Amino acid sequence: MENIFATLQYRNRYFRNIGILSVLNPISLMNHEVIRPPYHPTEKEEGPHREAGILLHISSLPGDFGTGDFGPSAKAFIDFLAAAGMKVWQVLPLSITSEGTGYSPYSSWSAFAGNTMFIDPWQLVSTGLLDARKLRKRRVRTGTRVRFRKAAAVKKICLEEAFDCFSNNPPKALEKEFHAFVEKEKLWLDDYALYALLLHHFDFRPWHSWPLAYRDRDLPALNAFSRQHAKALEQLRFNQFIFSKQWSEVKAYANERGITIFGDVPIYTDYHSADVWAHPRLFRLRKDKTMETVAGVPPDYFNAEGQRWGMPIFDWNTMENNNYGWWISRLKKNLEWFDLLRLDHFRGFSAFWEIPVKAESASEGSWTGGPGYRLFDMVRKAFPSMPFVAEDLGMIDQAVYDLRDHYELPGMKVLQFGFGEDMETSEHHPSNIPHHAVAYTGTHDNNTLKGWYRHELDDEARKRVNRSFGKKISGRRIHKKLISAALASAARLTIIPMQDFLGLGARSRMNFPSTTAGNWQWKIKKSVLRSKNAEKLHALLKSHKRCE
Repeated sequence: MENIFATLQYRNRYFRNIGILSVLNPISLMNHEVIRPPYHPTEKEEGPHREAGILLHISSLPGDFGTGDFGPSAKAFIDFLAAAGMKVWQVLPLSITSEGTGYSPYSSWSAFAGNTMFIDPWQLVSTGLLDARKLRKRRVRTGTRVRFRKAAAVKKICLEEAFDCFSNNPPKALEKEFHAFVEKEKLWLDDYALYALLLHHFDFRPWHSWPLAYRDRDLPALNAFSRQHAKALEQLRFNQFIFSKQWSEVKAYANERGITIFGDVPIYTDYHSADVWAHPRLFRLRKDKTMETVAGVPPDYFNAEGQRWGMPIFDWNTMENNNYGWWISRLKKNLEWFDLLRLDHFRGFSAFWEIPVKAESASEGSWTGGPGYRLFDMVRKAFPSMPFVAEDLGMIDQAVYDLRDHYELPGMKVLQFGFGEDMETSEHHPSNIPHHAVAYTGTHDNNTLKGWYRHELDDEARKRVNRSFGKKISGRRIHKKLISAALASAARLTIIPMQDFLGLGARSRMNFPSTTAGNWQWKIKKSVLRSKNAEKLHALLKSHKRCE
């Protein structure tokens, strides 16, 4: 399969230079026709290559133990994508999550560790590390909602039993793989394991309130603790090894079937994380290691008061003095997990919203200049192909666009943002989306298309939607119309959230930004992956020239 952005550099320059703003018109959208971008001699006669993908997080897959995981359903979904002619599977961050942050994949104890709730216990049976009879009794019944607590409890028991078996009688090949993994990942793995164990040891108190020897990483104290708890630390390393092994097999299965894995890396990491504890100088902290300011965003589409994320601000000067080594390592790790990587909150690399820690509202923050070109020059040196997509949503100024375009990174265009009062010129309107972009009907932070149309649009906005299609659109069919519009756009890649493809309403929304309860819980049933749905999707992609 052709890498989805491998040929974009020349084409991107061409489309920007000729200033294309619109390659479709309302009539073409209404009739679901594909109007091709202007012919260029370097392109095939049928026009620039375009592809499509589905956004579905691992947790949203069917699973036997409370949440989706790396088991049979992951491979079944890949088969579904391949049968449908899809080329991309987009997932949310695979970061380890916790109950305290509502199981958000954008809020993690570690920027490097994987979410062990996604481990498939059945594969531990096949390697002789678990008993199948015991495992059958641990199944967790779920409908269309993830049961995080149950999943975490079951996976913890399974991994403890598997590790005990591994410790007592390790399969030689698996033991060799494990030791190789520990050696390869030691720059982050040892700190993560030690942090996680200390966190449990101190009853989950914030690390800055631990006894000074542990808070400040006194080496003799840490070495003594590590010797005393050697087996528990090895358990945590083992868990990460199993996560890595299983996900690598899922990714290989996808790549063999022509499916690109599109991942996501949050810009910030939690204050209560192994990263801040192990590398406090890389973050803007006081002498006592408490935060002075926190990250967030000003008032925007999602929240009139802005969003206070509560995460520490990077000390970009110190990072620059270290040649941005932490960031390069972080991206390298993610590019082992993914083929293509979305850079969450890209505008924060140009300038970030900094909020005083005592401020009552995010609106009390201010913009501070980010690392910009200095960081991305180092990133390009490390990753010359620049397999990144810029999440350039929110309050974006010209400096953000200049930074994005300097490195020829595709941006994101979200159709739900394209029907405001500036509809005729909005870059999110399907008729204005350029080729060098990723088009979405919505993201994990948006309502579903049906929920958006029925509950978020006023009468004037609905009229603008109707005007775009040349006729009145019912709430029952809005998802079909906008999916067709996204696929008909000039975008090199179109991503459709699974909820929109299924025509689901607001109850199936994945996340409500700035809230912590009730999010990330939506999941599909096995019946969704039947061949009939794949055939329907294939026909839709074929009609828009997005598959063979």
